[in-house]
Amino acid sequence: MADEYVDGAYSQLDDDVVPTNMGLAPFLGVATSTIEKWGTDEDKPLFSGTLARLQEKQKKLLLNKGLTSEFNSNIAKLMLGNHGYSDKSDNKHTHDFSNKTDDELRSIIGQ
Repeated sequence: MADEYVDGAYSQLDDDVVPTNMGLAPFLGVATSTIEKWGTDEDKPLFSGTLARLQEKQKKLLLNKGLTSEFNSNIAKLMLGNHGYSDKSDNKHTHDFSNKTDDELRSIIGQ
């Protein structure tokens, strides 16, 4: 039954436009916390696979419909944060110039 939800039944329910754990819970007649527990239960490997498919489907929908503006891009970006996406850039410098002389530093920056 959970597979039915992921395979498209979510789109025929209430206002679900992407599959979510929160949408799957009432579909199965359980609490969201139960869905989360089942997802990590070693005795339920098929269910954790279903949740992985749910997350992949959600991510794909957010990316594609966010790019085509079918979804609000700000909301898509916010939700994609749950999938590891970020619009931040890493500006860390990995060079240590503390032991360089003034002449060496001028040479490095091209002066």
